[in-house]
Amino acid sequence: MPEIRLMIVDDSSMMRMIISNVVSRLPDVRIVATCENGSVALSKLAAARPDVILSDIEMPVMDGVT
Repeated sequence: MPEIRLMIVDDSSMMRMIISNVVSRLPDVRIVATCENGSVALSKLAAARPDVILSDIEMPVMDGVT
């Protein structure tokens, strides 16, 4: 099975750490970026090339829906 490239977007550094710790145990998932809001995620998108984006909905600057 091919590796899944994951980007984690959450304004809480604690949640980013918890999610990263849990996901890092999955054998076929690689975290390619963590971001504190949607704006930062957009700036990292081209370089990270994630397959999946796990995003919080409510964040400052740019939320997960926008």
